Amino acid sequence: MIAAFALLYNISSAKAVSVGQVYDAIGKVKNVHITQFSNETNQLVSERWVSRSLKIYMAKTSKETVLSDLSKGIRKVKRNDTGQIETSDLPQEFVASIESAISSSFGLVPFNDLTNLPAGAQWQRETDEHQEPDSKLANIYNLIWSRKLYGGAIFFINGEYS
Repeated sequence: MIAAFALLYNISSAKAVSVGQVYDAIGKVKNVHITQFSNETNQLVSERWVSRSLKIYMAKTSKETVLSDLSKGIRKVKRNDTGQIETSDLPQEFVASIESAISSSFGLVPFNDLTNLPAGAQWQRETDEHQEPDSKLANIYNLIWSRKLYGGAIFFINGEYS
């Protein structure tokens, strides 16, 4: 997964963007819709909706859509092939992971907490030759950091993690 994403509000494109500003902006998000596409086919792989204010996490794949509602303690699963919806109590073993998904950085950055960020990590703005420099469109950034490998070699990481 690449931790490159658009910063739409609160950060001016004319200024340098610190990693702390990005984490602050993510922390202020109340509701988000995230789509994930295949690198090979550009096909939609999954979608996620997160509402911090409603305490809801919903994930959609080609097979099913799962809605987890922490405030009501229920889980709804819709089978995409039949349209059948099953409602059940939210399994207790999933509560902690759903709470974490709602309060996290939504997978937009590879570290849920700024304190886990490697020293020297920086945002690098990606340029688009079709976008004017002062455009009000979204700006795309990659999170870049390096890690020293065994033997002293430096390995640069371009927002990718596995």
